[in-house]
Amino acid sequence: MTIPGYSYADAPATDVAQGLAALHNGEQQMDSPDFFAAASFHGVVAEDHTQNQSHTAGGGTEVGYLVLTEFRYSPPAGLGDNPTYFTQLFEKGMAAPASLTIAGTHVFKFNHPSTPDSRYFYVWIRHGVQGQFDGANDASMERWLALYLDVPALAPDETAPLAKHLVAVTGFVYVNAPALTDLDAAVVKAFGAVPRSIHKVADSSGAIGTLSLVELSSPVSPDEAASAVFAAMGVPTGSARHQVIAGVPVSIYESGNIPVYIWVTGNTLGIFSADADATANTFVEALVQAWASTA
Repeated sequence: MTIPGYSYADAPATDVAQGLAALHNGEQQMDSPDFFAAASFHGVVAEDHTQNQSHTAGGGTEVGYLVLTEFRYSPPAGLGDNPTYFTQLFEKGMAAPASLTIAGTHVFKFNHPSTPDSRYFYVWIRHGVQGQFDGANDASMERWLALYLDVPALAPDETAPLAKHLVAVTGFVYVNAPALTDLDAAVVKAFGAVPRSIHKVADSSGAIGTLSLVELSSPVSPDEAASAVFAAMGVPTGSARHQVIAGVPVSIYESGNIPVYIWVTGNTLGIFSADADATANTFVEALVQAWASTA
């Protein structure tokens, strides 16, 4: 994400190779060889050169070194709040990290006085992407992190107003789901190329369903939305159960024994297809109540 006053520098091939080796080593430590799906490696460089206090192997300087890693499967809720996970993955044998909140994101901070250019090491998980950032000066690093983590991690067709509907629900996390292209195509077929996003939702055991958000160009009822989506997917609509949560009508369809919850507030459509009905009820009730309270 573009942050004014800063740029990214591609990491040298040797650094990428070392970073990938470290990730694979962490996977072996956890006995999970396919834990990660992809990674990127970049230096973060400030236009204000006084902030660039970390020395690189190539002789340059930077604020810090950023590694972003995508999980192959939805990480469970609570993983980003668990210091033991990060210690096991990166810092085995090191002291427990400090716990910070930066721009609304829970971040752990390790301190390595014996390695000045990588003295501070920050780690976090947001929307199914793990971040790590190491460097020499924590004040400069946290200045950039506050700007970086304050920018919504938007999907390609998602808007900031739509992303605000990803309200924090205790016990659950949202995970980006770029691979669900068939579902995205069905949403476009049903409603046009409107702003939209698709996320997996996970509890402490892993993924429990899929949440689609759609910014409607014209008002529809939940049942009208259901008819459009199911028709676009080529499956029968069927009958629905109806309930009202915090004054918001919610229609619940069964699609192949999977409960699908559909509701509309303002011009925003929510669709949640779940694996377990009881878990879905808990999540959807909390989410819809949060929408209703901020409408």
